Amino acid sequence: MPVSKRTLESMTTELPTLAWSDADLAELLTPGAGVITGFQEFVEKARALARIDLEDTPLADLFPKPPRRAP
Repeated sequence: MPVSKRTLESMTTELPTLAWSDADLAELLTPGAGVITGFQEFVEKARALARIDLEDTPLADLFPKPPRRAP
């Protein structure tokens, strides 16, 4: 499901530490300045990373593997 302005507004309500203008939220939805990644693209990349088994990556061999727990 695509990220909507309403979703971002809800996040700002739940996390009111920083003030976000309508222009800021619009930039997250449709980047025009070319400086940041759109929030939707970020979410899609984060979901793709979550599906990767990190033990299958080349860097995993640099760290000792903990013993696996029985299910």
